[in-house]
Amino acid sequence: NISNDINMERAPWTDEESSQLVVGLSELGRDFAGIHNQYVKSRSVQQIQNRVGKRSSLPERHKENIDAALAKYNADNNISNDINMERAPWTDEESSQLVVGLSELGRDFAGIHNQYVKSRSVQQIQNRVGKRSSLPERHKENIDAALAKYNADN
Repeated sequence: NISNDINMERAPWTDEESSQLVVGLSELGRDFAGIHNQYVKSRSVQQIQNRVGKRSSLPERHKENIDAALAKYNADNNISNDINMERAPWTDEESSQLVVGLSELGRDFAGIHNQYVKSRSVQQIQNRVGKRSSLPERHKENIDAALAKYNADN
C-alpha cells in the first residue's frame, strides 16, 4: 500500500521499512527508484536515498545492516569498493560502455550502471552525461550520437 499520508511519510522509519530497505539494497544496490517500487513503497525515492546517504547518523545496527547489504550487492555484481577507482578519470572502456548503454537504454542511468558500467555509480554516470560539454570533443560527440540513436529508435 502506498500511503499519501504526509504524517506517515515524516514518521520515523519502522523496523519493517528498515528491513525491506536492506533487502532492496542487497538485491538492487543503489537503484533507489527500484527499491521504492519493489520494497519500500511507503517511502519516497528521496527518503530512501537520504536514509542510505546519511546512514552514519543512524543507530549502529541499521548502519551496519545497510553497509552489509551494499557490500553483498557489490560482491554479487563484481563491483569494486575501491574509492580511488571510483574517483579515477574515466577509462576509454568505461566511456565506450557508457555510449553503448546510452544508445540502448537512453537516460536510464540505473540500467546503464547495472548492465554496462558497474565500475561507476549511477550518480557518476548521470554527471558524465549531464556535464558532457566539459568533456573532450570525441566523448561529447559519442554521447550525443548515442542519445540521438536511442531517441530515433524509440
